[in-house]
Amino acid sequence: GLLNILIGVFVQEADSTRAEQEEEFSHLFDALDLNGNGVLNLDEILKGFQDENIAAKFEALDVRFEMAEELFKILDVDGSNTITKHEFTQGLAKIDGKKNASADVLIEGQKVIRKLDQLQMYITQRLDGAAQVNCQPKLVVGEMHGINPAMM
Repeated sequence: GLLNILIGVFVQEADSTRAEQEEEFSHLFDALDLNGNGVLNLDEILKGFQDENIAAKFEALDVRFEMAEELFKILDVDGSNTITKHEFTQGLAKIDGKKNASADVLIEGQKVIRKLDQLQMYITQRLDGAAQVNCQPKLVVGEMHGINPAMM
């Protein structure tokens, strides 16, 4: 009942957001397509960065002018030295998704760091406790490999 309704709302919202994003990227493509031939070349991408509005849209995707050639190579999926509207919109959607994913990676990294800090505190407490009882850990690595520690 309620769960299905909530899932439906989330799916509908995601579809709506994806459609809006594709439309935005489609308009960006049209603004970059200076000669109106339906494909972009590297020169059109480079000239696009000179327009403040276009540069701001790329900046929102964490793409700067210095990255324009690399962006072109990434978006030119078929290696034709031109970018179709489909390659452009799908490629930018992936870049935008990865940008969001990198934030998720940072969050997960922070969680791992917290766990490592907790582990370090635990180990320190255990070692401090062992030192108070005069129970020093004994290293027997050499003995495990058949080496007599007295001969080392």
